[in-house]
Amino acid sequence: MLQEFMIAFITREIPFIVTLLLAVCHGIQQFEETPQYTEVNPGQDAKLVCRVLGKRGQCIWQKDQKPIGMHLKKYEWVGSPDIGDCSLWVRSATLEFDDGLWQCQVTASDFTTQDALASEPARLVVRVSPQRPQIEYADRLILPGSNVTARAGEIATLTCRARYGNPSPLIKWYVGETEMRTLRPQVNSTEIDNPRTWATYSVCEILAERSRYGQPIRCVAIHPAYANPTMSSSTEVRFDVRYAPETRLVGVPTGQLEEGRDQLEIRCLADANPPASILWRKTKSPGVTEVASIGETLMFSPIYRNHAAVYLCEASNIEGESSPVSVQVSVNYPPTISAVGPDRLTTALLYSGASFECHADAMPPAEYRWAQIFTDGRMPLECGTGQRLILTNVTYEQQGQYICLASNKINGNVREVKSDPVSLQVVGAPRVVKPTITEKFVVVTTEGNPARLEIRLCSDPKPRLVAWEWGSTRLHAGEVLEPRYRALDLEPLASEDCYIAILELTSTVKEDQRLYHVIVENDRGSDRRALMLKVDEPGQIPLVIGAVAGFTVLSVLIMGFVCFLRSDRCCVARNTVPALQQVHCTKASNAMIEDPRLAVDTMDRTSQQFVPEKRANHVLKPVPSQQYQQECYQHDPQHQQQHYQRHHHHGQPHGQYTLQGEQLFLKPDRLATLKPHYKSEKPPQYTTFKPNN
Repeated sequence: MLQEFMIAFITREIPFIVTLLLAVCHGIQQFEETPQYTEVNPGQDAKLVCRVLGKRGQCIWQKDQKPIGMHLKKYEWVGSPDIGDCSLWVRSATLEFDDGLWQCQVTASDFTTQDALASEPARLVVRVSPQRPQIEYADRLILPGSNVTARAGEIATLTCRARYGNPSPLIKWYVGETEMRTLRPQVNSTEIDNPRTWATYSVCEILAERSRYGQPIRCVAIHPAYANPTMSSSTEVRFDVRYAPETRLVGVPTGQLEEGRDQLEIRCLADANPPASILWRKTKSPGVTEVASIGETLMFSPIYRNHAAVYLCEASNIEGESSPVSVQVSVNYPPTISAVGPDRLTTALLYSGASFECHADAMPPAEYRWAQIFTDGRMPLECGTGQRLILTNVTYEQQGQYICLASNKINGNVREVKSDPVSLQVVGAPRVVKPTITEKFVVVTTEGNPARLEIRLCSDPKPRLVAWEWGSTRLHAGEVLEPRYRALDLEPLASEDCYIAILELTSTVKEDQRLYHVIVENDRGSDRRALMLKVDEPGQIPLVIGAVAGFTVLSVLIMGFVCFLRSDRCCVARNTVPALQQVHCTKASNAMIEDPRLAVDTMDRTSQQFVPEKRANHVLKPVPSQQYQQECYQHDPQHQQQHYQRHHHHGQPHGQYTLQGEQLFLKPDRLATLKPHYKSEKPPQYTTFKPNN
């Protein structure tokens, strides 16, 4: 490594060493160092270096090709010229006297050698700070802080000039904080009126963009003579970029606006230069608008449904117009029912169809429910949803008033309104209403006590005939059969076109135990139903209740014990004995205890409006009793009587009863009501039953 360094040093210095040796050997003088470009501030001393090897001649300095003599405190030798140091001090340099081209010269050693020396001229610059730079645009001087106006998309060509500086300054351009590169270098030239100073200018081309609107444009002149830390001076103007408007909306509601409660305030902000005029338009129909508001704010306080529409915001200035910005304004309001029908009163035939429609004005659109309302205090019965209610196979139970309930939800709150009621009138043949689970199929009383048979029926038009029949007797409503029977006039019920038919027995005897039929007729048809009156002898009920209770308790204990011993098997065999409906009579009232699962429908439909319903025959089998055995027999279907005749034949066997298409045969010695009345020492007890399907 050291060896390589020595070789490189010797190789580089050999020419100088050779020249020096030749000069010494031959006595030829030459420059060791010549003056260089030098800058000083006014009043500072400047040192111009000039050294000569083998100097024999005299040192001379020239400025601007004119000789300079030595003057104390102005031009002085730095060292000793006799030993080859011809360097010069220029004291308190000034632009007027010292700025220029300086040359170091050495006269020849003798006449014959001709080794006179003259250095290249070196400039001594006495610095002068330039004036503050100025910006020109479109051949006009732009004052600091003023605008440079250009349309978006155009190129603004600006010129920055810095004058009377020495040397010439360096000029830079900035837009905002971003330095701009110029396409051409700056131009420096001496001032005409002061050639020792320089006039400098720089041209910059800046694209006018919307994003540069309002940004500062700066021209910066950098010169060491400026008396500030940055050694610079600048001029700043504002870039005024003109462009067509662009709009955006502020305050568009994100939730639901409710009529009469909320307000709307939307601002249309336009980004434009110069400022734009803003106009709101309301869309009335496709392609048709009207002025809704002038200015950036669209306000409704409070807002109503007529304000709902599509609104357009438009902005314009001298540079152009914005693209319209639209907003859909929706106003929500609770339902208002405008129509329900088709009519306030709709008439439908029995077992036909009917429909109602409901129309409500609401936003958001309403949801619909239908309910049947009652005048007897019952709660409304919901019967359908949707804008249209369709009823099929209508009956008298569906007759009455209906309401439409329209609802929607606004801001999480349900708003509901109900319509005025519409009425459905059902016309047709009479219909005896099937008893409810709490009503009686068999009326039970005790011998000697009164009895009351009741049947509910509906009919429109009103029945022209209502009669009770038993045996060969017929008793019309409002008639009295002395001494014990009375058929009351029809009493209207709370339900429209519905009545109750009543047969009263002031006192009962054993022979009154039988089927009683009520017959109803009007102009459109007829209907009928049978009720059973059971007359018990006094003292029978306590024995029956005690026997049944004892048997029940004993059965439960036995089954529980068996299940305990054989818990892995079923304790009771299934499907061995049909379940029975038991009816127990009390002594002093018509009360009845019954199993509703074994209800017997005793209606016999003869209406011309429908076909009677087909049902399977009931089978009656013998059932054990606590006190005696009552035997029942299956009726032969071939002799089944399908419809009850209006009058019984006097020759009908006493042991046969007809119950709406089903005949019950009892042995004569077991049916006390078909034998002459007598009092036995041990009164019989009856158990009425019906097997499950």
